[in-house]
Amino acid sequence: MKNLILVLFAFFFFTSFLFSQTIQWEQLSGPHGGSIYSIVKDDNYGNIYVNTRWGAGPFKSTDNGESWFSIKNGLTPNNGEFHPMNINSNGDLFIGGAHSTAYLCRSTDQGNSWIPLPNLNTGGGSIICISFGQSNNIYVGTGTGIYKSTNDGENWTALPHFGPVQVDAIAFNDSGHIFAGTSYAVYRSTDDGASWTQLPTGGGTRTVAVDPNGYVFAGCWENGGILKSTDNGASWSYSYPQTVQIRSASTPFFDDYNYIYFPTHGKGVLFSSDYGNTWTEFNDGLGNKNVRAVTKTLNQFLFAGGDYGIFKCNSWAGYPYWYSTGLPVCAVKKIEIDQYDNLLTGVWGVNRSFNKGQTWETINNGLSNLEVKEVTIKNDGTIFLGCGINGPCIFRSTDNGNSWTAIENGIQRHDVEAIAIDTAGNIYAGNYYGVYKSIDNGDNWVNIGGAAGAKELCFNSIGDLFLASWGQGFWKLPAGDTTWINLTTNINSSWNWSMLIASNDYIYVGSKRSTDNGITWEEIPQPGPYPCYAENSVGHIFMGTRSYGTGIWRSIDFGESWEAINTGLSTLEIWSLAIDSEDYLYAGTDGKSMFKTTTSTVISVENENELPTAFYLEQNYPNPFNPSTTISWQSPFSGKQTIKLFDLLGREIETIVDGYYEAGNHSTLYIPNSTLSSGVYFYQLRAGSFVQTKKMILLR
Repeated sequence: MKNLILVLFAFFFFTSFLFSQTIQWEQLSGPHGGSIYSIVKDDNYGNIYVNTRWGAGPFKSTDNGESWFSIKNGLTPNNGEFHPMNINSNGDLFIGGAHSTAYLCRSTDQGNSWIPLPNLNTGGGSIICISFGQSNNIYVGTGTGIYKSTNDGENWTALPHFGPVQVDAIAFNDSGHIFAGTSYAVYRSTDDGASWTQLPTGGGTRTVAVDPNGYVFAGCWENGGILKSTDNGASWSYSYPQTVQIRSASTPFFDDYNYIYFPTHGKGVLFSSDYGNTWTEFNDGLGNKNVRAVTKTLNQFLFAGGDYGIFKCNSWAGYPYWYSTGLPVCAVKKIEIDQYDNLLTGVWGVNRSFNKGQTWETINNGLSNLEVKEVTIKNDGTIFLGCGINGPCIFRSTDNGNSWTAIENGIQRHDVEAIAIDTAGNIYAGNYYGVYKSIDNGDNWVNIGGAAGAKELCFNSIGDLFLASWGQGFWKLPAGDTTWINLTTNINSSWNWSMLIASNDYIYVGSKRSTDNGITWEEIPQPGPYPCYAENSVGHIFMGTRSYGTGIWRSIDFGESWEAINTGLSTLEIWSLAIDSEDYLYAGTDGKSMFKTTTSTVISVENENELPTAFYLEQNYPNPFNPSTTISWQSPFSGKQTIKLFDLLGREIETIVDGYYEAGNHSTLYIPNSTLSSGVYFYQLRAGSFVQTKKMILLR
């Protein structure tokens, strides 16, 4: 009896110790992506700004787009969506739809702070475009017409307009004439908006722009093509045929060489070197061809942004090639970790990291359907992707994601959102038409029945296959059998978003848990809607929540109780979770890419006291920061150790740490000098021959 009491005491002490460990999160530098509304360059300071449409808001880069930091700074999008951003010749930024008390906000300090401009009343119409005319007068196009300010946005006048019409774009020529692109036509004013003339474009336009020669270009609705006028809008002809779509408020760019870069929806960036007489698609390396904005900086870097991220290329290169610049504001719907702890994520396409999320690359070679919904890795390293209905629905890579091959033979095309692999290496994929099985690594597929709409396919330890369906309930295919068993009545739920089968074969589906292979179910606390799950090596269950979510939760008692672990998370909308071999937890979010725990989720009394086996510099926390941040590192042996701070040009700013340290874990609170300006910096640990550098962002 005494021994039993001691065992129980040890168990509860150990699990309580594990549960008491504080979990903190750090945001990773990727995956890359995000829906871009605007890109603006600041020739005064060399900054680049992008505005993302959803909750992430505006970002700023001071190093030609290689790294980005948020300048949201109190902005809150109206109705969950940000609108356009633009910059005047003085360097003042304006952003629409970004404040609960004003339709428009202004920043005079490069985005460090924002001033609401409440006197603009659009009558409920969203701000769609922002333009600047003579003397930096501001013109905003809205869902109810055009509004003008002559005093930096403090006061506004509604210009006479053409009925309750949406204005998608506003442009000016050197004579001060105004061109307004609307859902009905292009209009021109030669008297600063006092009166307007409808131009003969033959229909509505999504954008209008004027090149340095005074030629007017209009991107049309639907597949309306691109129109061009060489006579101030009196007549028009097609510069590009009616086979291309242009998005609302798209922003073409005209450079000093009369080159034109035109963003399109579906054909990427169109390029012309002869005033729009001929065009070529300028898309090599572009991750997605739905583009909304293009610009070029003074040092000749081109930037293109659209539905799924921002891309950059060197326009002077002999063979220009776009690459993702690393804006981490995408939705990460799936995280998969291979046996070497390499990360693969389903975003718009696939992103990969070889160093636990510190750097990322886009790997879409051969991937003709970028709507990735599922990622699964076989024991031999073969990767399988499930994709949406608008293209091949399943792909395979045998070279770690460097190239992809569609493998649909035998599958009726529809969204594949669930893929599982049994112990024999057979592949199972679920879509609207049931479950398909392949015994030859995906070369051929056979439908084996099962319910439509599989969201998850999972095996238990004895080889039973379970199917959680959105709309068709919950099913089981017993090991070695060919007949599915309908367990929907047992679970009493037809709508099942996700599933986890834990290492002890407990099944978790939404707010239900089964401990007897799906026969009976019991309610457990559900911290939030649309959960995703992960389990660490000691059986702790983690749940992420989404759609008015409550963040991430942990349970050490098989779901009986839950503890929120959200410290360091800047969003509570969680799409996906995954655990690596060292029990670090990764979280994919809806709009802020990925986060990782700063420590392992398993820290016992024993390994807490163990000495580190290698040097390691942790990511500072918080990051970005103001006014202070903590820098932690570990050293396997004693000796002199320094941490120094450098700017983007590699110039040493100051020494943060300089001294003799024993072997173990160390940390220091860094409070930067008050003269240090906002921006990106690098801190470097040096101990003997070991050197490691990480990035930090200071926000003033």
